[in-house]
Amino acid sequence: IGYKGPTRKILVVDNEPVDRELLINILEPLGFDVKEAASGAECLQLYPQFQPEIIFMDLAMPEMDGWETIHLIRNIHRSNVLIGIISANAFDRNLENSSGISDKDFIIKPVNLLELINWIGERLNLEWIEAEPQAKAPEPKKLSALENQHYQVPPRDVLNQLLDMIDMGYVVGVRKLISELEEQETDYQLFINDIRRMSDHFELESMKQFIEDKLKALTDV
Repeated sequence: IGYKGPTRKILVVDNEPVDRELLINILEPLGFDVKEAASGAECLQLYPQFQPEIIFMDLAMPEMDGWETIHLIRNIHRSNVLIGIISANAFDRNLENSSGISDKDFIIKPVNLLELINWIGERLNLEWIEAEPQAKAPEPKKLSALENQHYQVPPRDVLNQLLDMIDMGYVVGVRKLISELEEQETDYQLFINDIRRMSDHFELESMKQFIEDKLKALTDV
């Protein structure tokens, strides 16, 4: 997936490196030129040089919070740049503000991929380019009794991490995590192969059901 037209620029502002990395890993593969700022002060310094068309702003930053940063962008730089609020607190969207941020400009953490893409597409009036349809990922094959004995599933916390990423649509994160598993533990190779096959075909629902079944099997043991 991508979009037609010139490259669009997005600035991600968040004091948490993990949250910045998540957004960057979603946006860059779509063709956006993305820069990051770890604070409000860094955002204000970077903004006039980069001139982004969208800023994704975290509110709960130390020293200079998101609201103060937005106020300074609007009043010092006299900018009407599009701003999306990335917040872990759903109540933030009900706060009144003088910066022209509506409740529809709030995206609640954990960020949902489709919600994020739809927001960007509507605000920038983008025409998305869909990936070429791929054949449905083959179902995980039925294992022989011998293969079943060797089919090892990662620990519950890893399965839950994968489910969280799938719920966010964070396919890059899924692939990264299974690659790390592959480097660390070869006993999970059959499981890794199944997840990789489904992630390559963006079969998110199939992956989710597959992992939930594995979690249930662990519970039933």
